[in-house]
Amino acid sequence: MFVVWNEGGIKAPYVSGAIRNRKVRKVAKSHPVQRPEPHHVDLAIQGREFTSGHIADTYRQGSEKSPVDRKPAILARQIMTSPVVTLPMTASFSHAWDLVKNKRFRHVPVVSPEGKLVGILSDRDLFRATIEFLSESQEAMTEAQHASIDHIMVVQVLSATPETEIRAIARVFFYERIGAMPLVNDREELVGILTRSDILRTVVNEAPFELWV
Repeated sequence: MFVVWNEGGIKAPYVSGAIRNRKVRKVAKSHPVQRPEPHHVDLAIQGREFTSGHIADTYRQGSEKSPVDRKPAILARQIMTSPVVTLPMTASFSHAWDLVKNKRFRHVPVVSPEGKLVGILSDRDLFRATIEFLSESQEAMTEAQHASIDHIMVVQVLSATPETEIRAIARVFFYERIGAMPLVNDREELVGILTRSDILRTVVNEAPFELWV
């Protein structure tokens, strides 16, 4: 099951194409915030894009096998990174940059004070914001160091449940052009995160490809 979370921590049903077609918000200035306590962040390694040909081929190969020959599909909870580590939406721009730069993080789930998923921040979001601030002036860049990330993070975050099969998540990664997906349980608790790299690693280590069929 897939749902979409907004910056208010409110979920809505997922509609195919909604994430791919979302518009990137223009960076806006925000009021300075106090530097938060250190928070953990998800570590995600850069992956490669799936191609429609690969998906079609693996599906076709699997469909030719009898049900007896197929192995059980792999679920997100089996390969997800957990416990998931996050940034608060009040974290400063400079704090987020420090984590991404020093720890080489790619995707960071962002949560509300109540712990609900409200956004996701990537290294690309930070690069884009830096360029926009610098294009204004050095003074704007200096002021931005203390701005909160709620004006930079991506909202409308697509999530899945830990029981979702990774073949379904892989298809969504491909069609929505995203590289990471937070995993939220039935109690609306953020319990893990799955990336394209996690799926690729599983494909390499768990071949043959019954996980796709």
